[in-house]
Amino acid sequence: MKIAIQQLAQHLKKQLAPVYLICGDELLLKQEACVSIRKQAEDLGFNERLQFTLKPSFDWGGFFAAANNLSLFSDKILLELSLDAALQENGNKALLKYLQNPPNNKILLLIAGKLEASMQKTAWYKTLDTVGIIIQIWPLDNSQFLTWLINTAKTQGLALDNENIKIIAELTSGNLLAAKQELEKLFLLYGNSKITAEQLITALTDNSRFDIFKLVDAAMQGDSKLILQILARLKNEGVEPTLIVWAFARQLRMLIVMAHAIQGGKTLADVLEQKKFWGNQKNFIKRTLQQYKLTELQNMLSHLQQIDLVIKGAVTNNLWNMLEEFSLKFANTNN
Repeated sequence: MKIAIQQLAQHLKKQLAPVYLICGDELLLKQEACVSIRKQAEDLGFNERLQFTLKPSFDWGGFFAAANNLSLFSDKILLELSLDAALQENGNKALLKYLQNPPNNKILLLIAGKLEASMQKTAWYKTLDTVGIIIQIWPLDNSQFLTWLINTAKTQGLALDNENIKIIAELTSGNLLAAKQELEKLFLLYGNSKITAEQLITALTDNSRFDIFKLVDAAMQGDSKLILQILARLKNEGVEPTLIVWAFARQLRMLIVMAHAIQGGKTLADVLEQKKFWGNQKNFIKRTLQQYKLTELQNMLSHLQQIDLVIKGAVTNNLWNMLEEFSLKFANTNN
């Protein structure tokens, strides 16, 4: 029976099949699926694990000896066979023979890359589809990747809000291994305490510390000299432009909400009073809201979206020149 990888956890709670085939090109998801099966098998008394790797000279006789013999260490055994080479005729026949009468005290875990269409037409594959479980793992789309990130963060005990999850997704561009490494890094730094945007940026930019936020403050302050200094430093340090765009977008979204409230009849003083700001940030916010109308702030957010298209490769342009132009425009100064 074929199931999606998202169904595996629920399946394992109900039963353990005699045979599993985990296949696909997404290495990390394959590893996670195998770990789940191994853990459940161990919980059910399959305490011995024998590993085999298919090669051109693979000893099928040795495999069947392990499948049929009793062990000195456990009466239940998990057999793992990694299909690193193409199955020849003798291999197809051997697997079919095993699947036609799988031992009661063994579980077979087959691990393969992306399956060729010809393999799915073999007798052993069709038999496995009736007696075992097949999980074909495909690359995740954007929505699935976000869901995977959220679930993985929760599993690791991380307290990340949706905004932080999205910035990690942007930076890792669907690379599951890179994303998992970032999550592990965050847990080592902050444990299960709630992670702020500032902590996230600090962790992801290493030595850049708070320079990205200083850049946004410099733009709202109208300090063109400081803007150029910070941008040059961020570029030299190899900071991801995605983080700069994210920091500006985060600030602009807050400013748009405040400008919308002012347009709706609230005073600037009332709007500022409802927010808590650090240090001189209140003065920077006040200056920006006095200089820009709601539509102008919305246009700047659209400008950021154009820069984001360049980052993603959808549009060709000089990225750092665009960031410089945007930052100086935000600052609204020709100094």
